[in-house]
This record gives sequence, C-alpha cells and structure tokens, in this order.
Amino acid sequence: AAAWAWRKAGSLKHGRTLKAAGLSAALLAALSMSYLTFAQIGIWQNSLALWNYVIEKEPGRVPIAYNDRGVLFDEMGHPDRAIDDYDKAIALDPTFYMAYNDRGIAFKEIGLLDRAIEDYSIALALKPDSPEILLNRGAALEKKGELNLAIDDYSKAIMLAPSFYVTYFARGSLYLKTNKKSLAFLDFQKACNFGEEDACLALRNLLNSPHE
Repeated sequence: AAAWAWRKAGSLKHGRTLKAAGLSAALLAALSMSYLTFAQIGIWQNSLALWNYVIEKEPGRVPIAYNDRGVLFDEMGHPDRAIDDYDKAIALDPTFYMAYNDRGIAFKEIGLLDRAIEDYSIALALKPDSPEILLNRGAALEKKGELNLAIDDYSKAIMLAPSFYVTYFARGSLYLKTNKKSLAFLDFQKACNFGEEDACLALRNLLNSPHE
C-alpha cells in the first residue's frame, strides 16, 4: 500500500510533499505492526498459553479452545483437568464430535471404560465415517473384554480406511490374543507392508514361533 501511494503521489501536483507524508505514514504503520506482531508472538509462547489466552478473551464462545487445551492437559498427565475442559467444549457445542472422542480417550485412561465407550458411540453417531473413533472404541471394548465387538469396530475402521495400518495391527494383536494366528499373520503382514515396525516385529515372531 505504501509503495502504491508512493507511485501515485509522484504523478500528482505537490508530489514530493505527498511522498514525504506517505513515507512517514508507512514508517509509522510498519512500527505499529512490528509492535503488534511482537506482542502477538508473546501470546503464543506455547499451545497452552495460546488456548489460555483465547479462553480468557472469549470465555464461553470458542469450544475448540477448551477441547484443544483439554488434549494438552491429557498429554501432560492431567486427565481430570482434560475432562473438565471437554465437558465445557461439549456444553458449548453438543455436536462437537471430537470433544466426545477426546473425552472418551481420557475416560479410558482412568479406567472408566463404560463412559469411554458411551462417548465414542456419541462421537460415531455424529461422525460415522471416522476410522480413528472406531479404532478408539474398539480398543476400549477390547480392554473391557468385549472382543467380538472390538473386532467388529476394527473391521469397520479398515473398511473405511484400508490404508489405516494402525487398525490392522490392533486387529492382528487381538486375533493373536484369541489364538487366531493365521488371521493375525495376515493383519500383521498388511500393517508391516504399510511400514508399521511393531507389526513387522510381530510378524517375525510369528514366523519364528513353533507351528501347532
């Protein structure tokens, strides 16, 4: 804008005066923007500081701020604080499926499997084509001992995203746990082909194990 004003002023009467005024305005704008940029960078010292700032400035208006701060709290080892933030995100937007999914993860971490499965189910009702949520619910069902239901969720996730190799490894591990070694072998092989190192290791262990 300053460059445009500089060129424009040159074609006008008293152009030199206008150029000087334009240059002063441009310098003032640049200094102001530099100061504002410096202040804004200070807000984003880290993601937690950013979301704290957003929540402080817009309390009760930005559900993603509560949800993403909840994810950070969970990663920091504070699932209770994370769940509190997820609750707030859901209260602000009951259709925010990721908040249900993330709260389900926190519930699973503290052993509240039924509540985790309930949240995953709500998330899936809102977002039925999510392989990640199916994988998460499958893991919770597996941990609860509902193995057939877990297999169903893993299989649905694979149908939705055939290249989602983590699900092959999860289903293969469950097959191995239930002594279905041939099915486990196929899943580990697929996951290994996608570069899942744990699956490659599990595959080698199966190949080296005594055959029944």
